[in-house]
Amino acid sequence: MSWWGKRALYNAMARNVEPAVRLTTKDHWVWGVIGALVHVCTFGGTTRHEFLTRYGTTIGPVVAVPREWPSLSPGFIVHEATHAADMRRASFGIHPWAGLPFYGLAYLLLPLPMGFAFFRYWLELRADRAAWRHELRRGHRSPDGVTKRAQQRGDALKGGAYGFAWLWARGGYARAAKAVLEEFGYGG
Repeated sequence: MSWWGKRALYNAMARNVEPAVRLTTKDHWVWGVIGALVHVCTFGGTTRHEFLTRYGTTIGPVVAVPREWPSLSPGFIVHEATHAADMRRASFGIHPWAGLPFYGLAYLLLPLPMGFAFFRYWLELRADRAAWRHELRRGHRSPDGVTKRAQQRGDALKGGAYGFAWLWARGGYARAAKAVLEEFGYGG
């Protein structure tokens, strides 16, 4: 069974973070074209097939998810909706579509597209921190789970899947996970 049958529930969860969000599948041909562009831009770090089957993607208020995924975690929904909310912030509160050009410029190119793409790293880390807080608050992830997820995400951000965004991502993710855990009374 696919997550698609529960899309109304997932849309409601996402709209708690950003009211304009809507979830859809990556079935439309446009997502295939975007996947091919991602493959080229990451120098093969993410194939078109991986983009279409392994990743959720947020563009403006649209969160596109592979239809074959069985379910969506609350943390995933918060992460992706946070991206849409950040696009709204980039437009000074107008709408995620209005903020997309500014967000996209920062996410993809600043200060450099690879190795030093600080804003891509920062925006992903911001969305991950929101997801970790949500998951910890609701008991959906353990403190060890947050630490493990931070390691995975740090490795992903410094690797080909994110265009080698920030070479020091693992350390930054470890510090962010520690800070979030301390907010919830874990660690010291």
